[in-house]
Amino acid sequence: MNSPTNPYIAGNPITGTEMFFGRQDVFRFVRETLVGRYQDNAIVLYGGRRTGKTSVLYQMERHLDPRYVPVFVDLQGISLEGLGEMLWGIARQAARALHRQKGIRITIPARDAFRDDPEGCFREGFLDPALQALGDDHLLLMLDEAARLYEQVQAGRLEPRAFDLLRSLIQYHPHLNFIFSIGSGLEEMRQEYTLLFNLCQYKKITFLDRDSAEALITQPVAEHYRYTLEAVERILEVTHGQPYYTQLVCNRLFARWARQGSAEVTVSDVEVVLGDAAEQGMASLQYTWEEASDAAKIVLAALADLMADGNQPVNRHDLQASIVEQDISLSRRAAGRALRELVAREVLRPTDSGTMFTVDLLRLWVQQYQRIEWVKDKFAPPEEVRLPAGQDWVRKTLVGISGGLFFLLIGLSIIVLNSVQKSRESRWAEATAMSGTISALETALATTAGGAEEPRRTLEAQLAVFQTLSAQDQATQRIPTSTPRPTDTSTPTHTPSPTNTPTATSTNTPTPTSTSTPTNTPTPVPPTAALTATLPLSAYPPPDLMGADVLGCNVTFRWSWPGALAQDEWFAVRAGREGIDTTISLAWLKEQELTVPLTEAGEYTWQIAICRGDPASATCELLALSEPGLFSFAGCEVDETAPATPEPTPSD
Repeated sequence: MNSPTNPYIAGNPITGTEMFFGRQDVFRFVRETLVGRYQDNAIVLYGGRRTGKTSVLYQMERHLDPRYVPVFVDLQGISLEGLGEMLWGIARQAARALHRQKGIRITIPARDAFRDDPEGCFREGFLDPALQALGDDHLLLMLDEAARLYEQVQAGRLEPRAFDLLRSLIQYHPHLNFIFSIGSGLEEMRQEYTLLFNLCQYKKITFLDRDSAEALITQPVAEHYRYTLEAVERILEVTHGQPYYTQLVCNRLFARWARQGSAEVTVSDVEVVLGDAAEQGMASLQYTWEEASDAAKIVLAALADLMADGNQPVNRHDLQASIVEQDISLSRRAAGRALRELVAREVLRPTDSGTMFTVDLLRLWVQQYQRIEWVKDKFAPPEEVRLPAGQDWVRKTLVGISGGLFFLLIGLSIIVLNSVQKSRESRWAEATAMSGTISALETALATTAGGAEEPRRTLEAQLAVFQTLSAQDQATQRIPTSTPRPTDTSTPTHTPSPTNTPTATSTNTPTPTSTSTPTNTPTPVPPTAALTATLPLSAYPPPDLMGADVLGCNVTFRWSWPGALAQDEWFAVRAGREGIDTTISLAWLKEQELTVPLTEAGEYTWQIAICRGDPASATCELLALSEPGLFSFAGCEVDETAPATPEPTPSD
């Protein structure tokens, strides 16, 4: 008595109908795309390795209108050493298919002729006579493993114009149709090559739906044995309906049944064969592993280690904790990118409570062959270079010196902090005294109301000086005053305020200067707003200073920056006399130019910062800072008796 034949096909494409299940959605998509509203579009079938793309192409003839003559072309099986070789291989297989399916005989030019004139031989020696013989029918070229075209072009074996030729054939031959099958590599292709596939309609080939997967498991062996519901459920858990791995597990179960002759396959039988199935599928599982980035391999190994009791969801926190525990240098951001990579490739799948393996068979394989202890050694940083034993005194000396420097720095830090604290206490006392002086001057000024003009002018001038000094002290030292300064009363125009830093000019307030007020309107910043002292790590390039142009009593700052500011980002203009603290921002604005008035002569320093924050609170997160610029100002004489210069009116 002959032993029954194992019906499950683990590895080769399905060419017959008995072991092909599902994919009706794919065939429906192809029919509608070829003959529907958008007629005669080229099609790309794409998906992961061993998801059944080639099997779908083999079944295509049984699911299309008879007017379409499908020709399967395996690009792994023809020579791609030049455009002539490629076109000769396609023409040769298509001619055979036309003879087999339609009885049409076409004699194509010789191989050497294709090498000499690839496009001419293909168009005139094959395509034109084939389409003429087909009449109203269509020739459908199905190019399997189309990513190999790109690989050969990259290797310098195939001319890049192969893509231009295919694009031309798609656009200008309505009775010639294409289906491209791409397993992987489309995302890596350069833009000039993806232009070919931009003409196409896409359909993803992924896992089988549940009904089709159950049919694949149970129907081929219905006359020999039956599966328990738990056994079917476990197979679906292990394979997630991936056709190759489903066939692989069932293949091993059939072999076990053939040895034991049981009438029923249970979940225990499934558990027994999983190790054998992982070993049989070694090549495919290894390919999935090798295709992953180094960070993704670490993530896979860490997840498998955490899932010792089964394929259960793992959250990001536990994953990162496991990586840290293994002393692996992989940041949370890098781990996140690796997770997204693996989810996009359907190696992992997200759930509400974490991430798990899509195909549990891969988890079992990783646990057996890619344990986290082994993987981390492969990607660990180089070991510390150690000195020979005879020179160990050098290492000890260096360690001693480093320790001494460390404690010295701690001591200096304590001294500096004490000095800063005393300075702040002294500054506070000075600020309190200044506040009292301002209050006394304001009281004296109030009591002289209606009195002689000269004493009042003197008191006003003194009050203006102390108010300005108080504002500068608050801005540079961040010390508040106990007596708030009045904000509704401006300084008299006939008494210039002595200041060491330029102030931003508002567009709606006339300024007694020799030039007009600039048209751009910066956002004024409170005088206590100072920028962060140190820059964080940032990808923002620093602004480039274009120049500080002095004209009369004004200076115009100009700069350039190649980026685009976000809604909460601003240019902050910093300027002041050389030697004076310039961490105070004069204004926040979106434009790349600002004009401000000056009064005191001297050498000035200026910089442009990029801040993220709210101008109202003047809280700045420093994103970038330009190099400092210098300019000289000779001074400005202001006519105290002259009327304020009116704001210019717009003109053509």
